[in-house]
Amino acid sequence: MRHKLFLFVALVFIAASCTKTELPVEQSDTGILTLTAVMPSTESQTRVALEKDPDNKNIVVRWKAGDKVLLFFQKPDGSVVAGDEPTITIVPDTDSKKATFDVILPAGVTAPCTVYLVHGATAATDGSKIEVDVSPVGFKKLDELVTPLTGKVEVVSGSSVGAIPLHHLGALQCLTLVNYWENAFTATLELSYTAGDEWFYKAGSKYDLISESVTNIGSGTTPWQEVSVPATQAVLFAQWVMPNGNIPPVIGLKAGSLVSSNQKPARSAGLDRGRAYHLYGSANYYHTDLKFAEPLVWAGSNIYWNGTQLTFDETVVDAGAGSDLKQGVFFKWGSLVGVSPSLSYVTYTPIYVMGGASSWISGATPYNSILDFYGANISGGGQTNTYLNDTQQNTDFMYLTSRGDICKYLSKTGAVEGNWRMPTGADFNAAGIAEHAMVGWSTNSLPWSRFGTFATVSGAEADGTTLVGSGGTYTVGHAVSRFPASGYRDHNGMLLSIGTYGDNWSSSIFTGTDMAFHMVFVFSGFYPVYYFDRRYGFPVRCVRE
Repeated sequence: MRHKLFLFVALVFIAASCTKTELPVEQSDTGILTLTAVMPSTESQTRVALEKDPDNKNIVVRWKAGDKVLLFFQKPDGSVVAGDEPTITIVPDTDSKKATFDVILPAGVTAPCTVYLVHGATAATDGSKIEVDVSPVGFKKLDELVTPLTGKVEVVSGSSVGAIPLHHLGALQCLTLVNYWENAFTATLELSYTAGDEWFYKAGSKYDLISESVTNIGSGTTPWQEVSVPATQAVLFAQWVMPNGNIPPVIGLKAGSLVSSNQKPARSAGLDRGRAYHLYGSANYYHTDLKFAEPLVWAGSNIYWNGTQLTFDETVVDAGAGSDLKQGVFFKWGSLVGVSPSLSYVTYTPIYVMGGASSWISGATPYNSILDFYGANISGGGQTNTYLNDTQQNTDFMYLTSRGDICKYLSKTGAVEGNWRMPTGADFNAAGIAEHAMVGWSTNSLPWSRFGTFATVSGAEADGTTLVGSGGTYTVGHAVSRFPASGYRDHNGMLLSIGTYGDNWSSSIFTGTDMAFHMVFVFSGFYPVYYFDRRYGFPVRCVRE
């Protein structure tokens, strides 16, 4: 007897529920039974043609021409019979989210019975169990990955209206890998962890659909595979696993002979079936270092004067209107005194009150009279150095002399909410480019790409709120920030290069007495970590601690 099954699939990778639906059946005159299988819209999306939703981090699933499903039939006595492996037919005008296929009941199987469906995995029956292979899959591109879906329906007498809810047997571990060099990066990609700490079932494991339990715990290794990332691009890979209830431990990243220089901490809970978990990693500019990306939360603008105090936008208020492209006021390295980025010379000086309400005054303090950290001597400086972030530079005494980390000062005095700090030199340098080295702009936005014409801007406002339409976009993981070409003041306070030259101070000191690190760019390229005279005036973009 032939029966036709209509399969409808909705689409998002979120936790799935397994429900049981009785399907009344009435044989028609033609002997064709119409069934409907539905994945609820709240289900996680994980099969067939997988792709990333451009508006969020969801993984979208669509049926693909030529896909097949495995069918099994359980009779009232509990015995199980394998059915055919029909090929689906995509329903037109459904964005490949619905499909139909014909079902032929095996000999000796009649209603009532239970129909089980398996898609995306091998499965077999011994007559009493339906065992699905739930071995982990190594990292693959989304369009190469198949993720197991299962469902069941009770076939009983009655009308021909019903549904087969589908659910996920596992979770996706997604890794966006960035290649910051101009050559392709190709290697076998894997997660590293202490043997025995697996948070998923190992190769060879079997899951029984009848008892809804793992009936065989495998001991095989994960089949990691070679992947390739084109020059200066990012590729999203995904690995399918079936969670075993254990909490994922500290993990590292391996790619061929490279081992990540940092690790991801242990999670606080295990993985849930039907969810996608995202990691971000990168191979540096020289292909000598591999690490997990640690995207920072950058402030939504440079520091500016709002009429009563120095402050900044904590988030991007209106990217379309360019709120993140405020020019910002300038600071000598380590000074808390803001200096206008305009021909009209104005200074903004903090009046720090220990344990009380601090305030600001505007005036015109001579540039060379503004205190900074020029002359502070240190050995062992470098782009990871945190000199201005350190406690010693952020004491009451330092604040009374208008020196310290301006971001920490604004946090402490309530100009902004939360805790903020100045970025280190390394925070500007996700690609791991050598200090004082210039590189060209990336055409793929990774990590730095150029926008605007870099034309000279005139008529800048003294408060730093002028919007500068040229600059650089910095992309690390899922974090994207724009930095305007704000110009600068030289060591004597001369205003230069608004619209054609962009820089931002870091908190990192260079070995010696007169240099510190900043990020700088021009139309032809950028220096992620360039050391320069601490007396120069550059904008500051804070990062959240």
